[in-house]
Amino acid sequence: MKIKLLIMPILLVLIAVLVIWWIYPGYQDMKIKESELASANAKLAIIKEKNIKAEKLLDTWNNSIEQRSIIEKYIPEQKQEEDVIGSLNSLVSETGLALYDLSVSATEKKNASSVRENTAETEIDAVDSAPTAESFNVALGAAGDYGKIKALLGKIGSLKRFNSISSLKISSASEQTGALQSDIALNFSYIKRTNSAINPNNKIFLTGVFDIGIADEITQKLLTDIKATIIGSSGRENPFVK
Repeated sequence: MKIKLLIMPILLVLIAVLVIWWIYPGYQDMKIKESELASANAKLAIIKEKNIKAEKLLDTWNNSIEQRSIIEKYIPEQKQEEDVIGSLNSLVSETGLALYDLSVSATEKKNASSVRENTAETEIDAVDSAPTAESFNVALGAAGDYGKIKALLGKIGSLKRFNSISSLKISSASEQTGALQSDIALNFSYIKRTNSAINPNNKIFLTGVFDIGIADEITQKLLTDIKATIIGSSGRENPFVK
């Protein structure tokens, strides 16, 4: 009977030791893993949501065939210098001007800003900002009367390719005939497709919607009648005629 009474306290001590040294740490470890699992599931849910929005963005882009064509032609991925030269040459011919210069030169290359992000969420190279447009210059020289030069400028402004006129110089080519010569400096832009991954925290994934309304703005711009306004020419058919 005394032995049984002695065994009971010993068993209680052994059980207590077992709980303290094996069961309790295991329980704590299980609670930690449960918390980590909950956190991982929360991150997985966010990733799945962003993946759904990314697929929605891709579907929107793929299904907007007409708008996509307008945008891709307006700001292409490549220089397409030959197409630009061909288009400008055709415009000069259409307006009846005499072409005396049409050459291409490079501009300073600008790189898209990118950052490396090494976090538990991504661990990938990420681009936080849109790629920077690159460009090249075109020098165009054409001679003829003022009306035709003005028409040429309007046609250049209505090209289906993004461009800007850096400078314009119109001077007299012949006092006897009244012919003029125009030296036009043009700049054409393009945007190369980026091969870097987009940061999954980019704000575009918050809505999952592409704003392709820019295609309508481009179309409206191409339909707009662009006037070549020259200082002092208001109310005069040809400001170069005294």
